[in-house]
This record gives sequence, structure tokens and C-alpha cells, in this order.
Amino acid sequence: MRKKIAFHDLASYLLSQGFSMKVIQERLGHKNISTTMNLYTHITKELDKDTGNAFLKVKN
Repeated sequence: MRKKIAFHDLASYLLSQGFSMKVIQERLGHKNISTTMNLYTHITKELDKDTGNAFLKVKN
């Protein structure tokens, strides 16, 4: 039996795996990327923090 997953959870997972916002926008069927960005900006902020932390590790 397959587990059902909500679009929001799917988009969150795809972002966390490094998929582009544009691809996610198209897969979710949003006409404008701004819709996708407005719904999932909190996730990209978390990814930005993780990226910043990784950068600091490499830099030091």
C-alpha cells in the first residue's frame, strides 16, 4: 500500500532534495512561479541557512 502524500509535503521534500523551484512550480501546476515561491519561501530560507553553514565549514 502506498502512503498518500500532500502536495505541500511533496514540494517540501523536493526542495530539500535540491530540485529547482521552477521544476516544482511546473509539476504542481502553478501558473506563476510567484505562487510557488510565496507558498514555499519558508523552506528556501531553511535551505539557505543550511547552505550558509556548509559554506562556513568549507571556508574554515
